[in-house]
Amino acid sequence: MGITTVRMRTEARQQEIVRAALETIAEHGVQGATISRIAKGAGITPAALYSHFENRQAILLAALDVVYDQVFDSFRSSSSTDPVQRLREICEHHAEKVRNQDKTSHAHLFLEFVASAPEEGLREALREKEHATASYLASIVEELKRQGRLGEDVEPELIAWLIAGWAWTGDVASSMGVTSIWSERVSPRLLDLILGTLSDAPPADGEKLAVTPPALDSGLLDGLPEGAVFTVEEAARILKIPETAVEQMVRARQIMSLRLGDETRIPRRALLACLRGMTLEEFDRFLLAQAQK
Repeated sequence: MGITTVRMRTEARQQEIVRAALETIAEHGVQGATISRIAKGAGITPAALYSHFENRQAILLAALDVVYDQVFDSFRSSSSTDPVQRLREICEHHAEKVRNQDKTSHAHLFLEFVASAPEEGLREALREKEHATASYLASIVEELKRQGRLGEDVEPELIAWLIAGWAWTGDVASSMGVTSIWSERVSPRLLDLILGTLSDAPPADGEKLAVTPPALDSGLLDGLPEGAVFTVEEAARILKIPETAVEQMVRARQIMSLRLGDETRIPRRALLACLRGMTLEEFDRFLLAQAQK
């Protein structure tokens, strides 16, 4: 028997043990994932298990690696050259996996590991893995800064942790059995709000304003709540320009927009800035000056 064959059999057995550990954690939690239960699930004796792993903690850490492999699989799901679109596709891929998960999928098992007792010795590994995922997401936001499409006041690390918070909430919603309302109504809106902060970015060098709407009276927007949003058609009527012009402004990031499901929405604040012929940054400074008077 060759060394390569022995190694392959050893790796296969290790994978079986980790699979058994994941299934045991899914059923009994981390604390209930005892050596005897894991060994039984893998079809071997507890003594044989120790010939593949040094101890129980080593098995749990290997199982945690598998859980986070699912996270990094989402990171590899998008090859878009546009950083914002890449973040959106990564998040949508993750959300789809959560919706279609089984008991050994990331969302359920992630919470089991988070809830594990301190003496299990897993929290440092969890922290390191979450920092690694946040660093990867922040590196994508950094691309926008290098492209000159993001203001200096936007913190890539903050955006990364906002996305992580969105993902954690989805995991909790799935485990609580409220996936429907979360997936259909809350998750897309929250994700749009987070990624919408990146849509405030100025256009890249060389891009020209597609359409400069006239500085019109903003009375149409008076009395509406700050969070009001408008369709492209409604925005075109307010700005008194063609819908195609609004769409062009959205594509060129000349006006802030959000994605709600499959539709584009223009926030009231963005329309007010546009009506005054201001950028969002200029409009915010204008509002601050008015408030200080």
